[in-house]
Amino acid sequence: MLRYIPAVLIGRFVRVVARMRKPGGGAAIPGVVVNKIAPNFLPRVLDSFDGGVVVVTGTAGKSTTTRILAAIVEAHGRRVFTNPSTANIAQGLTSAIIAASSVSGRIDADLAILEMDEGHAARLSARVRPRISVLLNVCIDQVDRFFDPAIVTKMLATVAENTTETLVINRDDASVVTATQGASARSVEFGMSEVLFEREGDGLGYVQPRHRDAVVTAPLVALESVAGRSAVVSVAGTAQSLELPSAGVHYGVDVAAALAGAQTVLGEAFNAALAIDVINRVDPVFGRGEVV
Repeated sequence: MLRYIPAVLIGRFVRVVARMRKPGGGAAIPGVVVNKIAPNFLPRVLDSFDGGVVVVTGTAGKSTTTRILAAIVEAHGRRVFTNPSTANIAQGLTSAIIAASSVSGRIDADLAILEMDEGHAARLSARVRPRISVLLNVCIDQVDRFFDPAIVTKMLATVAENTTETLVINRDDASVVTATQGASARSVEFGMSEVLFEREGDGLGYVQPRHRDAVVTAPLVALESVAGRSAVVSVAGTAQSLELPSAGVHYGVDVAAALAGAQTVLGEAFNAALAIDVINRVDPVFGRGEVV
């Protein structure tokens, strides 16, 4: 990694200059420069984590899910590198690494938990194969960026194909289920209870919700009910009450995704009570839905 010292120093210099010109801005410019002069820097850094890379992707809920998942894993004593919500594309991710790493590009963390834009996740996963991928959804209100939901589904399929160990998937989104068919990694599921799905299944904006007559197995984490910010989730068959970061069923689904992801990352070390306590204290991303 010593050969990347010049690239990191240049990136940090660019970051300082960019922030002098526009305080609080210029977050992606250092990553653009470093990726240009050292195109292997980003995959090399991501390959260096002993615990591997966990990718969270999909059209909606990435920021909330990633923040909760990273917080839960950190509360269990793991050192986590994660990216800010605005750094979910390659240049932003590289900028975040430059800010957090040593001058040689090393980051003092056990694993990386990364929010990633669907397109960039598909491209990067071929070079940095994630150990675990959390695939959230394909939603109508976001597909205008890619013109066709089938394109997004194909991107998620590429991430699934390149995931080495486990896929954590939303069983209520038929597009996500389609994207994971044929992948060699094992799958674990999260989703809504049957009662909640009957009431809310068509209201979350999925391009293709699962058919109501589809045969489903019990997911690793099920969202049982939501009333405002109060929710009940079933974690490995045990009901747990918690407070969501913001009100709404979609936030409850994000929490279910984060819990399923945390169980998958931590294995037998996962402590449900600790995870619920973390969720109760997590702030909304960007203040969404926050009451002041």
